[in-house]
Amino acid sequence: MSKEYVKKHERIMKKIEEITSTNASGCILVRGLAKELKMDERTTRAHLEICELHKVGTFTGPDRRTFCTKQRIEKLAEKVGLETHEKE
Repeated sequence: MSKEYVKKHERIMKKIEEITSTNASGCILVRGLAKELKMDERTTRAHLEICELHKVGTFTGPDRRTFCTKQRIEKLAEKVGLETHEKE
């Protein structure tokens, strides 16, 4: 893996954390994330697919235009009284 690739991935992860910490839903539009990072949407989506494989979050909807972090989804579930079954 190239250093440039790792740096891009780290930037994406930091930006996701920044945005979702202030976003009540814990979800972000892939297009919006790409725009904030000044990256193309395809590159951003590829990195998010890796995040999904590592269970950082998941894409929602059939068009996969929104990415939601697992941590924020669990917090929302707790707020509305739902139990989360998976604890890691």
